[in-house]
Amino acid sequence: MFHLKNNCITEGGCHVLAAALNSNPSNLTELDLSENKLGNPGMKIILTLFENVQCRLEKLNLKNNCITEGGCHVLAAALNSNPSNLTELDLSENKLGNPGMKIILTLFENVQCRLEKLKLNCISITDEGCAALASAFNSNLRELDLSRNQIGDSGVTEISSLLRNSQTLQMLSLKNNCITEGGCHVLAAALNSNPSNLTELDLSENKLGNPGMKIILTLFENVQCRLEKLNLKNNCITEGGCHVLAAALNSNPSNLTELDLSENKLGNPGMKIILTLFENVQCRLEKLKLNCISITDEGCAALASVFNSNLRELDLSRNQIGDSGVTQISSLLRNSQTLQMLSLYVCDITDVSSLTQSLTNTKALQFLKELDLRGNEIGDSKQKLIDVLRDSNCKLSYDFDKCNREVRLSTVDSNERVTYDTAEDPDLFFTYNPPPPPHVGPSGTANSENVSDTVDGCIGVIGHKIIKAVVAIILEHLVDKQLKKDCYGCQGVVDGVLCDLRDEMYIVEGLAELRTKLVDETCEQAIYDAVDSWKKSTPSDSD
Repeated sequence: MFHLKNNCITEGGCHVLAAALNSNPSNLTELDLSENKLGNPGMKIILTLFENVQCRLEKLNLKNNCITEGGCHVLAAALNSNPSNLTELDLSENKLGNPGMKIILTLFENVQCRLEKLKLNCISITDEGCAALASAFNSNLRELDLSRNQIGDSGVTEISSLLRNSQTLQMLSLKNNCITEGGCHVLAAALNSNPSNLTELDLSENKLGNPGMKIILTLFENVQCRLEKLNLKNNCITEGGCHVLAAALNSNPSNLTELDLSENKLGNPGMKIILTLFENVQCRLEKLKLNCISITDEGCAALASVFNSNLRELDLSRNQIGDSGVTQISSLLRNSQTLQMLSLYVCDITDVSSLTQSLTNTKALQFLKELDLRGNEIGDSKQKLIDVLRDSNCKLSYDFDKCNREVRLSTVDSNERVTYDTAEDPDLFFTYNPPPPPHVGPSGTANSENVSDTVDGCIGVIGHKIIKAVVAIILEHLVDKQLKKDCYGCQGVVDGVLCDLRDEMYIVEGLAELRTKLVDETCEQAIYDAVDSWKKSTPSDSD
């Protein structure tokens, strides 16, 4: 196993790396070079490893490496020269397009191909690419990720023929692909014709609506359905669709262990309907995500009254549950002997005394591993909770200050330096000595030069160049709108970029226009395009 993810490696470093790998190839089974800058020339050099008959590489990650259609012939030739060991390939976030994808798919024509996991997330393909994939589909493939492409309903039609014929596919992700009700009929028919293998289906961030969801859920009426993980996040589902959803899940509840309904406007009434699933003795749900579904303390009370003993992870983030809702959740926590992760991120919480009480002298603390309270302006009661959790195995995440939304406090050393890691990537961490607040003039406006220094300092510490692509916009608004924010607010926004641009932009006032641009259906591709453009205009790595 060799991980060199996100290390600013370019073509220049590939010769030495390839020579080193080729000197002893028989032990290396996993190589992660994702999020570097290899480009087509660098990739070509690395792939000489496959020419070595002793190569035993099983997993190769080249995600986000500036690889284009022009490099696909070299990639396909290399992989075809030694295909019998490779089982996992990630080419996500490279602009391969339909032509590039067709070239890569020649690998499937090789009878020695053993590829089981293929990730083609955000590679700019359409229904044309899906047609090529369906025609060349490999019988060994177990996981297929086509997220964040523009396949649409017509692409789903092409994928459906693949689903009907596969006897091995277990995980399918079609996240963020502009799929509507129109594509649901053919998808549901394909899934129902061959339901016994698929265990994970991700249809998040599409436009199914209640009618489309109803069609997809006919899969649960099939007694052969083995679906364990279902993601319907952000699909325009409302309270009106909850009866259908609950009925479908209750008809075949014994396999489903993970359900994500986040970012749908279910409200308290819709949540109560969904919770009838917990009344079913066959319910095996372990992970439930209800992030941003417009519930209040009323929904929390309903949840506490029907709490399922199997639940291990519960996400209620970005709801308006307030302190009274936390009290309801605390009663749930007090009686739980399975809950390991509880997320109450941005829930209008100011008092966590009830949580502290529920974790004191109860068995709940033996099981709880993670408690997320970031994004809440919690008062003095926070310290008692910290004290209770100090010697436990539970990781508490909370705001270092009220403006810092996406950085969680990990440790504080003897020199009072604070170590953070990011919510989405725990492996990414940095140590930061917070500077004094910038000079504030008589009008209460932060001095722009000091704010700029603070942002530049954050960039240097975090070391993620993607931040630079948006810092100019952030700084412009901070100064132009004369925001009365200190330097921590500035860092909070910058750190938010690392984790989730769309969720975090609201922290700073005056960014409404930018946020609107970020939340539309093309936002992620637009961000990648902006970053690519910025990279091309950057003269050197030191800039």
